[in-house]
Amino acid sequence: MSNIVKFTELDEEILELYTKGYNRKDIAYKLDLPIKTINSVFNKPNIKDKLIDVVEQRELLLKVKQSEILNELTDELVDNAENITDLLGKGRDILDVISVTNNVMKDTEKKRLGQSGENIIVNILNQLA
Repeated sequence: MSNIVKFTELDEEILELYTKGYNRKDIAYKLDLPIKTINSVFNKPNIKDKLIDVVEQRELLLKVKQSEILNELTDELVDNAENITDLLGKGRDILDVISVTNNVMKDTEKKRLGQSGENIIVNILNQLA
């Protein structure tokens, strides 16, 4: 017997909504599906592993998007500055942007290396238990 569990696109969509905070009834309503269909996805073997994958994928995509935004902001701040002192002391100065960018990049790298914090994952697993 094979240990491979196949997840359909619908399964993926259901799990994505679940990880965004929707409960099973809300997912059924949103997708116009019977609750039995939604529950069957959560009864599949290896569902916890799949949920972890879904969460990690979404977090990684968000971190990449945040990095892109921060890079654009940094470029704009530098391009609009006449000199280096123009970049400092205006509410959110360049040092704040660099610090945030650095933190986002560290988090992204930790995820890539599998050293991520499990706060969201632990929360989802606790909900399933």
